[in-house]
Amino acid sequence: MNERLILLTDSGIRFYDGNKTSDIASSTLSGYLSRAREVERSREWKSTGSGAAFMGTALPAGSSSSENIRSKVTCTAVLGNSLLYSLWIDEFGGIYSKLSPDDTNEGVFWSDSGCRVKHFSVCGSRMVAAVSYGAETHVAVFDGENMRQLTEGPSSESWPSFSELDPGYIYYGSSGFEIDAASENSDEQRTVLPMFGMLTPSAPKKLGPSAIFRINISTLEIDEILSDPKYNFEKPYHGRDGKIYFIKRPFSEKSGMKFSDILLAPARFIGAVGGFLNVFTMKYSGKTLTSSKGTKSKQKSEYDRIIEGNLINSEKELKSNRAYGDSDPGIIPRSFEFCAMSAQGDIKVLKKGINAFSPIHGTDDFYVSNGSAVIRIYADGHEEKICTQDGVYQIVTV
Repeated sequence: MNERLILLTDSGIRFYDGNKTSDIASSTLSGYLSRAREVERSREWKSTGSGAAFMGTALPAGSSSSENIRSKVTCTAVLGNSLLYSLWIDEFGGIYSKLSPDDTNEGVFWSDSGCRVKHFSVCGSRMVAAVSYGAETHVAVFDGENMRQLTEGPSSESWPSFSELDPGYIYYGSSGFEIDAASENSDEQRTVLPMFGMLTPSAPKKLGPSAIFRINISTLEIDEILSDPKYNFEKPYHGRDGKIYFIKRPFSEKSGMKFSDILLAPARFIGAVGGFLNVFTMKYSGKTLTSSKGTKSKQKSEYDRIIEGNLINSEKELKSNRAYGDSDPGIIPRSFEFCAMSAQGDIKVLKKGINAFSPIHGTDDFYVSNGSAVIRIYADGHEEKICTQDGVYQIVTV
């Protein structure tokens, strides 16, 4: 079978043509970066040279604004004959389309400066998306260029999809934000550290565990399908067989601040910044920012991969999965489970060490990713490795 897949990774979109994988470039992003560099070059006289030094507008080397532009492809799907992908560039985003993986003439499917599309999926000619407004993310449906928001409140929704059994329903993951009395009575909260008189900016609200919900598109009635304070249930898919397929992984939450933490906060804050930069540097260069006598200045970080925001020790997880007898072991921890829940509520683990899956329409088979490869799981239980690809967290069939 000549399988053709779109694979989304933290480094971008890949296309598997049945033989090999290749990059799918974003012409929208490359065009944006090119224009930013042109604008920067036209203003170089204001920030470089003796004239800029005299005016006091000179910028230090390495402070190029075009080099600091943040961007990320967050989701992809196929609609008709078009490949769609959502792209965030700094503070705005949109959904863009191309007719083939190597098409450079991209179109704008949807764009809005006030919000960004986090995840989306299609069913026929319809689209549902998780749209971000600042910290909150809510489910919305698209009808052409019109968008209708379905959910609201202090929560972050993710990976919505239409039910294959009844397209009048949408299934999605949702995590609620922690709410306290202080945050409800003040627009901006700050903490005063005793004895130091220091003001700290308000900490981001913590997200709770992700549960699976279902919403009726017509009535907007919402039902909670599956939740457990110890786990995240993500990427729900309601199949034609009536089962709900999803990824289950442990939920972890940082403990609250103790009095001793408050007293030590200034020193810990400085240490935390240094530690973060050290881990960040190790992740990308393999070197530490600090060194001491008798230790090597070049070493690997304990966590050397980040997939969907999850820190992973790839060597450790690969050894663990191999020890359990996986024929094609990957780097996703075994605590990440691909599961199915029957209409009666019975849950079965289909495969451990999985962070993404996609149904193969017309069959009862699935594509899954173990962080190192894409594997096909057949209905009878046997498996076949389709291709090698690191860091895949979304699989789309073409």
